[in-house]
Amino acid sequence: LQKIERLLRSHRVRTVGELVDKAAAAEAALAEWEEQAEHVEEWEEELDLLRASLLADCVALAKARRAAAPALRAHVERALGQLAMGGAQFEVSLSWHLEPKASSLKDSEALDISADTVAEVLGGSTAAAAADGGVATYRVYSTGLDRIELKLSAGPAEPLRPLSAVASGGECARIMLALKAAPATAAASAASNQPAAAV
Repeated sequence: LQKIERLLRSHRVRTVGELVDKAAAAEAALAEWEEQAEHVEEWEEELDLLRASLLADCVALAKARRAAAPALRAHVERALGQLAMGGAQFEVSLSWHLEPKASSLKDSEALDISADTVAEVLGGSTAAAAADGGVATYRVYSTGLDRIELKLSAGPAEPLRPLSAVASGGECARIMLALKAAPATAAASAASNQPAAAV
């Protein structure tokens, strides 16, 4: 009887019936946990596949952005010239954020990337080469691995600086117009080059 009273107190219930219900709930929770534990290896394999797919997609996107950036710059600068900003220079800065070893990011917010892959995308010697095993951790954003920053120099004597720091309201409006016009100028440029290519 004392043992039952101790159990009632320790589980904070008043009756033996409540104690039996609590034991049944604990048994069901344990059975559910054991069933889930059987799938852990399968889920880890699936997670590895998803991370590999995410890395491949992020790397492909980063390469495509780097390939498209020079043409975007040229088309935006051409459009800015037509909008009374003829001496302006425009640049799309693309970079990856290297995370320290003791990062507090969740697994879903970062990817481990080999030094070879980093060098393939970013070129040159990279910080990843210094990491353990030639692998470093980079932050992943909802838009991929790249941190994208638009830079502007309003004239030839001025250095390129972040658009948010240098552009006035009027300049921002013209730059937005130039960015919107860039696909049309690219299409027009491609169309004008097609007859020459056909000849």
